[in-house]
Amino acid sequence: MKTLSIFLAGFLLLIAFPFIPPKHNIVGRWFTYTSDGSKFYIDLKSDGTFQNYYKEKLVHYGNYTFKDPVVLINDKEDDSCGSGYWGKYNVTFFGKDSLSFVAIEDSCAGRKEGVNGMA
Repeated sequence: MKTLSIFLAGFLLLIAFPFIPPKHNIVGRWFTYTSDGSKFYIDLKSDGTFQNYYKEKLVHYGNYTFKDPVVLINDKEDDSCGSGYWGKYNVTFFGKDSLSFVAIEDSCAGRKEGVNGMA
């Protein structure tokens, strides 16, 4: 009887673990290519800051927060939306090295146009 109880407890644990979603880490360098073949990438740093590059030129920088699966983005440069505008995006991970962003809400139209749907 004791063996059956141990077996059932182990079986229940094995069943439970596949349903626990994995914890994702968004920190790192993520890149994609634009329609003209140019490299576009973003460095998401562990201190909650980011830098975004296009054709090896810094184009955006700011802060972000991530609570799986939602990321909040705030650009800091003056010619963008500025620090008063936060964007909220759902992040979907595909394996360990791919992700996509879908806008939940973003008051900055330019950022929303560029980030929404990016994979």
